[in-house]
Amino acid sequence: MLEARQSEKNENECVTEVYGIIHVTIPQDISNNIYTNTLLLHPSPEYSMSVLDIQYKDQNGECRRIETYPTKQVDNKEVPVEITEAGKLVFTFPKRKITELQIKVKQPYWFRHDNKRVFLYGFQDIVE
Repeated sequence: MLEARQSEKNENECVTEVYGIIHVTIPQDISNNIYTNTLLLHPSPEYSMSVLDIQYKDQNGECRRIETYPTKQVDNKEVPVEITEAGKLVFTFPKRKITELQIKVKQPYWFRHDNKRVFLYGFQDIVE
């Protein structure tokens, strides 16, 4: 599955990074097994963007962070850790019924095209 986005900003806006949320809905009618315990992500462009958090929605509609996503304690609160310059990522976790994924990303790298800054971010592949 390919999930790619492009964001263009005028050069004079001085934008140096963009943030995005990629939603992936898992089709429930194509498989008898809605349980998942592994998530494989292949960022595109590889090693250029950061993954900020990964959450899933279960069959009850509740959003939860993937249990093995790295976190840290800040002011007695658990917060996700930024995975910078992300390459291929593999997360394994206890078996869950997952209906949707929400992946938060940051892209600090851009290229110039027609007096605009173009930011590319997304995934070549997302497999569960």
